[in-house]
Amino acid sequence: MNNFNGLILQNCRFKDALIKTSYEAVSLVADRPFTTISIQDCEFINIISINLINCASALSIFAVYKLRLEIKGNNFTSCGSDVTEIGALSVIDYLDELEEENEFTIVNNRFAFNKGKFAGAFQLISHNPLSSYYISNNKFLSNRNDDSSGFGQDIYLNFTSAPEDWTRDNLIDKIKSIINESTSDAVLDSVSVYAMINYSYCSRNVSISVQPPPLPIQPLPIQPFPPVGKQGLSGLIIAGIVAGAVIIVIVVVVIIIGIIVHRKVLLCIY
Repeated sequence: MNNFNGLILQNCRFKDALIKTSYEAVSLVADRPFTTISIQDCEFINIISINLINCASALSIFAVYKLRLEIKGNNFTSCGSDVTEIGALSVIDYLDELEEENEFTIVNNRFAFNKGKFAGAFQLISHNPLSSYYISNNKFLSNRNDDSSGFGQDIYLNFTSAPEDWTRDNLIDKIKSIINESTSDAVLDSVSVYAMINYSYCSRNVSISVQPPPLPIQPLPIQPFPPVGKQGLSGLIIAGIVAGAVIIVIVVVVIIIGIIVHRKVLLCIY
C-alpha cells in the first residue's frame, strides 16, 4: 500500500497466510512527505512466506520520505520461514533528497517463535543518519535465524551511514540506548549490528536483556564504642564506688558473724 498521508491500523488481525508472490503480506510505503503510520494492538500470526526476492516479512515498512512511525502493542507470532530474510517485521529507512529526519517508535510489542535467515523478529536497514529510533519495552521469545553460532536470533540492524557521533568504541552503547528495557530468552547476544563508520563496516553482537553485575557483598559495619564524656566517666566512678562499698559491708558482716559464732563455740566448750 502506498500513496497515502496517514494510516492507522488498530485491533486488526492478519493470520494463517502462505505468501508465494514477490510482495510481503502487509507492505506499507511512505512515498509522500510528512506521512504518519500508526499500528497498534494488531496480530500477525502464522504468516509463512516462501518468497526469495524481497524481505518477505509479515509486516514491512518503507520510509521513502519523511515518516513518523509508531508500532505499539502488537503480537507477532510464528511468522517467516527458513528462506526469508526476516520473519516478523522489516523497516527500511531511506534518506531523501531533502535529508529529513524520520522517527520510528517500536514499543511494547511481542515477538515469539518467528524465524528468518538474518533474524527471526525484526530488521532495520537504515540509510538515514538523521533518523531517530526508539525500540524499547519489547518482548522476544524463541525467535531464531540460520546462524549456526546462535547470535542475532532476534534483531538484525544495518546502518549503511551511521550518525556522526558513532564510533567503533561506543557502537554497543549506542545500540543499547535504542533497544533499552526489552527482554529476550536468547542465551547468546541476540542482536546483530552492522554499521558503516568512517567508510568501513563495523560489526557487533549485542544482548537485549542486559543484566547489571551482582553487587559485591558488603561486610557488616563495625559499630564503634560511643565516646565517653565527662558525665559518662563520673557515672562509672560512682558505680565503682557503690559496688566497692557494698563489697566492704558484706565482708564486715561476714567477719562479725564469724566472731560471734566463734565465741559461742568457746562458751560451750568451757
